[in-house]
Amino acid sequence: MIRTNVVKLETMQAFAYRQKLKAGDVCIVIVKPDVQQPGMAGISRKTGEPVLTKNTDPKKFLPEAFMEAYEKTVGMPYRKQG
Repeated sequence: MIRTNVVKLETMQAFAYRQKLKAGDVCIVIVKPDVQQPGMAGISRKTGEPVLTKNTDPKKFLPEAFMEAYEKTVGMPYRKQG
């Protein structure tokens, strides 16, 4: 798995990181301490807006939080995680 460093979000009480998918796309992952399943969203290349995955609840993970995470992780180098 290749990802960036973790950043703390101001939009909600959570942290996030950017993950590079095998297809070459970028995925933002948000982890909240009170939710078991992390929220994931891809970033549309056409609009630049987050596209939530099917198992991500939009009531628990706001699109604004994905945009904040995307802006905070832009330019961070990827690193391998075990």
